[in-house]
Amino acid sequence: MGNRHPEFAAWALGATLGLLGCGGGDGGSGPETAPPAETAPREATPPPAPPKPDASSRLASAKQKADAGDHAGAIADYAAALEMRPGDAKILNDRALCRAAVGDAAGALADLDAAIAAAPDLADAWFNRASIRRETGDAEGAHDDFSKAVDLRPDDLDARLGLARSHMDRATFDQAEADWNAILAGRPGDNEALARRGIARHRLGNLAGAIEDYTGALAGRPEDPETLYNRGTARRLVGDLAGACADADAALALRPEFSHALVLRARARADLGDAAGAMAAADGALRLKPDDPDILLLRGRARDDSGDAAGAEQDFSEALRLQADHAASCFARGVLRTRQGRAEDAIGDLTEFLRLAPDDSTHAPIARQRIADCLKAQGLGTAADCVQRARQRRRIGDYAGAVHDCDMALLLEPQAADARLVRGEAHLSRGDAPAALADFDAALAARPDLPIALVGRGMARLAAGEKDAAAADLASALEKAPGMVEALVTRGRGRRVSGDVAGSLGDLDAAVRLEPASVEAHAERTATLEAKGDAAGAAASARECLRLAPDDRRVARWRKIAEGTGGGAGEGEGK
Repeated sequence: MGNRHPEFAAWALGATLGLLGCGGGDGGSGPETAPPAETAPREATPPPAPPKPDASSRLASAKQKADAGDHAGAIADYAAALEMRPGDAKILNDRALCRAAVGDAAGALADLDAAIAAAPDLADAWFNRASIRRETGDAEGAHDDFSKAVDLRPDDLDARLGLARSHMDRATFDQAEADWNAILAGRPGDNEALARRGIARHRLGNLAGAIEDYTGALAGRPEDPETLYNRGTARRLVGDLAGACADADAALALRPEFSHALVLRARARADLGDAAGAMAAADGALRLKPDDPDILLLRGRARDDSGDAAGAEQDFSEALRLQADHAASCFARGVLRTRQGRAEDAIGDLTEFLRLAPDDSTHAPIARQRIADCLKAQGLGTAADCVQRARQRRRIGDYAGAVHDCDMALLLEPQAADARLVRGEAHLSRGDAPAALADFDAALAARPDLPIALVGRGMARLAAGEKDAAAADLASALEKAPGMVEALVTRGRGRRVSGDVAGSLGDLDAAVRLEPASVEAHAERTATLEAKGDAAGAAASARECLRLAPDDRRVARWRKIAEGTGGGAGEGEGK
């Protein structure tokens, strides 16, 4: 039995310990002669006791048993040796290997912990603990231990291999590449090292280096479908489409059910303009993985290229049914629907794509342009057009439509403060104060000098119960625009809600003087007069509301107040 875990190599114990002799005889020259007859008889001398086994003999026995596969017997001998040499790090390390061999990972780790505590520079113990930790799923612990083993013994290629694999698992490909370089320096042409360094280089964007490594690995192991697939993928990315197809075909000849290679073949065929070949390969991949949205997307594109728009849309839709946030399928279906003139459907798909992948530098600009084309076909060629229609929709109570139009405006012009403002007002009308607050904050970030945004934020904060913050926003708005009716009306409402009826009437009277036709000023004034208990004043104010807005949704309430039958004192006003 060696002193390293068998995951990586056959392990060497070091110096082989021989069995000590047990003795045999007393060293005399021959048998004794019989005593003379006259001599008195003597008692027989008992044979000498065999010598008690020492630690060296126990260790030799343990090694023999471990080499013969008797790990349980070896564990017993190591335990006996440890009684004679308590805390011996090398014995603990070797017993750990036997414990691991019989499936006692916990016992093995306990021995290795003790060995490392006793001899922190024992590289084999760090390596063995790393190997067992990796096998038991402790990836972080294994990584740390492999690192320590390499620090202690930089030329230990087995430890370096463990560390390289760990770096691959952690996606730290630059460090993995350095490890594979060290391994290949000691083991030139190692197939695994070349193939895995190729993957690391591939992930780091060094496609030429990756292809070189894959080719080197295939020279020693030509029937490796995974490495053929990896090289084909890299070849496709550098534009070697014929090479990519050849590698995909070779991988599939070795493993016909290799779905990744079928996908590679489909993509390479599509890149070559072979829609039929791409579709056939995608069909094969879907037979193996019928619920894979990426393959459905691939076949949908091939169908679209071959003129089967209905089949393409079916594949895109099925991909989205399987994975609602499949951004690429949103984009593909949106572009297809744009070509078909289905503006609303296309806008929905492309808007969702931009929500899912706003930072896609390749496809996001295309999506925005297609949305702009659709909006232009609807007479909304600019962000300002969208905001204008949003205002119209909000005035008639179509708050969802207003939000949608503002969304479109922001797609066309992401910094449009007016769109944020109107969308915030629509959110507030729908009762969504948090969304409204976010929009007003964004509007103020773009236009800090926009008093109406301060009024909107004040209204949102008031709706959220943040009375002091609301009052501060409204005061700031009135400081910037002293005659601003919206700010006076909103502050008047807030003061009424806070119980300051006199202050509320002061704001609302000022608002009515500044804008006698303001329905909101009269409506809030009616509510405040009711709260004050001034029935006659409230009735007169309600009659003014009815005169100014006979079709308003609050007409029934105003009529009751005007007729003296009451409308519910203290109810909130506003649209």
